[in-house]
Amino acid sequence: MLSIAVGRGSSSLTNLLLQRGADVEERNRARETPLLQAVGRNETNIVSLLITKGADPNTRNPTTGEPALYRAVFKGSTSIVSLLLGAGADAEVKNAEGGETPLYRAVLRGDTSIVSLLLSYGARTDTRSPGGECPLYRAVYRNDTSIVSLLLGKGADPEASGVGPNGESVLEYAVRKAGSKGGTIVQLLTLSAKSKVSK
Repeated sequence: MLSIAVGRGSSSLTNLLLQRGADVEERNRARETPLLQAVGRNETNIVSLLITKGADPNTRNPTTGEPALYRAVFKGSTSIVSLLLGAGADAEVKNAEGGETPLYRAVLRGDTSIVSLLLSYGARTDTRSPGGECPLYRAVYRNDTSIVSLLLGKGADPEASGVGPNGESVLEYAVRKAGSKGGTIVQLLTLSAKSKVSK
């Protein structure tokens, strides 16, 4: 019954069912919890209700292995990402299908606010994708100066090697690429590398 209320996007019915003792971890036919459903529908109010009633923020789709936090990042819902992290979702959880972390996915999306939020909850800047890319490499690839700055500010290593397709460091890749925003990014990476050496 709870899954039906969530599937309809009815926060009032969801709340009523929860008050009457509905099982917050009840799975629907697709074997997803109400929280996973609500995250997939971008239902912030329902996510909040479910978390308040003890829904597991680290729930996964049992078939695909997709975690709730990864789904929220994929959907670009900053408010739901914040709710999940605040409830104890693991910022380093990996998506079972692709092995990506939420931070890597947020960088792929170019979502500065979610990147910042994940970093504030301890997402690591050095965790690599299955293809060997770190989030900093992907941000440089996208010419995303804002995200590059955020990652460097949280300790991302511009000289981490083997992160690009040619086994080069992020800094080497940025110098080689040097596109429209490449100059600024190269400067940021160089300054960060120099400050690491002087410590």
